[in-house]
Amino acid sequence: MISSTLLNCAPSLKPGSSTFKRRPRPQRSATSPSPTGRHGSPGPQGVSATAFHKPQALESLSFAWSPAPLPGITFGAGHLNEQNSLLGSSASGALGQLSGQTLFFTTELDTALPAGWQLAAQGELGMVGPSVASSRFINDFSSLSTSAFHLAASRPFANGSTLCFSLSSPLRVDSGAADLSLPTGCTQDGIVTGRDFSASLVPTGRQLDLTAMVEFPALGGDISLGATRSEQPRHQRDALPEWAFFTGYRASW
Repeated sequence: MISSTLLNCAPSLKPGSSTFKRRPRPQRSATSPSPTGRHGSPGPQGVSATAFHKPQALESLSFAWSPAPLPGITFGAGHLNEQNSLLGSSASGALGQLSGQTLFFTTELDTALPAGWQLAAQGELGMVGPSVASSRFINDFSSLSTSAFHLAASRPFANGSTLCFSLSSPLRVDSGAADLSLPTGCTQDGIVTGRDFSASLVPTGRQLDLTAMVEFPALGGDISLGATRSEQPRHQRDALPEWAFFTGYRASW
């Protein structure tokens, strides 16, 4: 999950993957218990750990390390156990029940650039072990690999306004397949016949979201205006580009 403040210049849009949604995962900055079952604690030499538990849904444990010789760089790793979903997608009825075990690795960079600009970047790779139970159509899954990335550059100005640009790609399945069994007919004795085949879960394209946003002080708070252009939305290569426009107001009392 992208947690750097600089990475938040993009709006919260619908998940981009046509196959799976971005997996839920807590921010590593949590340092105390919460009603949702999230616990975090700092460790020695820039090491921190976060645990998250949602009964009968998911469990997560992640670690982050910020090495002192490399300021602004953070390495992370973690494990996610989804009990009733697979990368955020659930199934029911004849499709059965999905679950998955995910091992993920992240690298983050947060650094200053010339002319007052700040750069933040994050890349994520995941390895997923899917499972399916009580399904009439899905026999099994192969292992899945996933990836996502986010780049953001922001610049504050003396009048309190901030300009931000970001380029991101939401979680995407890069490799993996499902073994399916579909009915094709019925014998005279009433026995259902079928055909087994493998279907790739890799989408045809990769969604890229380019966002520009400006935030400026007004009306006792901060107003933000921005736009996002999505290329190959939902990771579909032939899909037309989509635009999203957003605005917001933030104030403290």
